[in-house]
Amino acid sequence: MSNASAYAELANIREKLGTLASDRVRVQLHQRLADETILLIQRGFPRGQSPYGIPWKPNKTRTAILLKTWKLYKSFRRRLTVKGFSVTTNVRYANAQNYGRPEINLPARPFMPEPRNSPVLPPAWRRVWDQAAEEVVHPYITT
Repeated sequence: MSNASAYAELANIREKLGTLASDRVRVQLHQRLADETILLIQRGFPRGQSPYGIPWKPNKTRTAILLKTWKLYKSFRRRLTVKGFSVTTNVRYANAQNYGRPEINLPARPFMPEPRNSPVLPPAWRRVWDQAAEEVVHPYITT
């Protein structure tokens, strides 16, 4: 490889890295990760399990407790910024369901990972996020 072709390749790499740093790519990545996060949350509802695969405590009727009205399931929305994203819900009882309320005998039925209890992202979530990031970023770095 000549110096000229090496410099041309380096310029190409710099251009690709500059594109990756653009707000457009970051927003695309955040959109995709937020959408995947909502799907991951919703997947746990019919399975009756936490993001870590731990089964929820069953209720007395043995139905998928959080799917009775589907209200919480349908309520998740994404919020995007250049710096990141968040997934929110306006359902008032969401925290009580996720963390439990011992004073009213409501067991926790976690649908969101809890960094205070486990700073590690659930493996299934990590795989989905890695795949999504690869799919968003890959077109910008291939020749």
